[in-house]
Amino acid sequence: MQKELTPPPKDFSAPDAVPKTKQILSAGYRSGNLSLGRLAVLRALGRIPAVSLEEPEHLIYFICPLAFAKTTSSSEPPPYKDYNGKDMVYLTTRVIVDYIANALSGRGTRVFEARIKSPNGTLLKDAEPIVSKGTWRDYGLDYEDITFEQIFADLRKPKGPKQEEEAKKHFLTVLAAGNVMLPAHEVPKEKPIRSGEGLRPTFPFVPYSAERSKVPHRTHSRLVFKEVCQPIYELRGLDTAFETLEGVRKALEFLHSVDWVYRDVSGGNVLRWGELGKLADLEYAKRLDSNTTHKVRTGTLDFMACEVKVQKYLFTDSNALDEDFMLEEQIPLPFKFNPLHDMKSIWWIATWILYYHVGEEGCQLSSDQTKCFRELFPGQLDSRTSAFLAPLTDVVLPISFQLPARIVSGMCHRLKIAYIACETNVPPVYADELEQLRSIFTRGLRSAIEQFTGVSLFRPPAA
Repeated sequence: MQKELTPPPKDFSAPDAVPKTKQILSAGYRSGNLSLGRLAVLRALGRIPAVSLEEPEHLIYFICPLAFAKTTSSSEPPPYKDYNGKDMVYLTTRVIVDYIANALSGRGTRVFEARIKSPNGTLLKDAEPIVSKGTWRDYGLDYEDITFEQIFADLRKPKGPKQEEEAKKHFLTVLAAGNVMLPAHEVPKEKPIRSGEGLRPTFPFVPYSAERSKVPHRTHSRLVFKEVCQPIYELRGLDTAFETLEGVRKALEFLHSVDWVYRDVSGGNVLRWGELGKLADLEYAKRLDSNTTHKVRTGTLDFMACEVKVQKYLFTDSNALDEDFMLEEQIPLPFKFNPLHDMKSIWWIATWILYYHVGEEGCQLSSDQTKCFRELFPGQLDSRTSAFLAPLTDVVLPISFQLPARIVSGMCHRLKIAYIACETNVPPVYADELEQLRSIFTRGLRSAIEQFTGVSLFRPPAA
């Protein structure tokens, strides 16, 4: 038998008239039933009063039914319009990513596997699964499908349709897109901003600068993609992981060749589909000559270029490899994202793959490998430049990972040289160095793919 809640007085006109809740977390909240929990709140409160730090019980009373509500295994999103203007209805059948949406603030991104429904409401036979992505897009930010169209249009002009089709192999195929339209009687809810999104909930995020800390207006948008992919952090072969990185490097090469930068390379955006590496989530891609801000507003700290993190150039002097010099106060120069920063994120992902995993199932990271991993990926804003400047220590890794680590170390060395050569000029002149860096990265990744087939990647057991 459920315990009945006693409603508090309804007069909240005076601050000291708000009563303290006497019955917290009753059966109504613990039931896991959202409707029952909501009813319990309304019975108890009548309406939601102002909450002070001295009397937080009412806030707890409101949050609990949401926190303990059960999630459904499938859902039916609003109809989409395909590119022929036809309503398309999909039934979600599997959650791919939803941990990002569990945060109290952020873009609230959810990704589902789904199947198309027929006009009579049944699932179409033999229909291939697709991906449905819902997110709260910043107002004024280009729609992701429009960004795709702009990039491919820019590729088509100088390179022709053949190169455009080749580039499309390394990006997702948009089938439908649009905003979620609410009925007129429903009030749209703004989605607060979060410091970022990324690979896994245990990975830290980059805090926004103070000037961008205000809550922006957002639009709830949905996209449907053709390809149901696997993120790189789920791959269990070193060769397939590096082959996927090489595919994404090609995607970046196509972007950079028409003066676009991606600005958000992370493990969650590097995907594998069949034998191809694909680059996802183009919300923050920009043309280099864009007049809008080039500050990255989202991204996983562990895969972000050090310069982007601090929003200044770090290699503008011949003493740039001297850590003490880099930590000194330099003359501020206008900072702008450039293709080298995208390439550096590729290197960080390759490094993470080697230092996060173990070579045999059930093995724990050694204490030395754990120490190196924490130095490389400290989860702090003020430590990663030192980790980048220091040489990689490959002897702490499993034997099967040590030769690949030396290849990745060579990529890092060439990346530092490219930074120094480019930043002798401000703004940096990177075209020649970028071409050489691409060559080094391609040779390194392909060499690892060819030499280390059969090398397995295992996640260490949770401590």
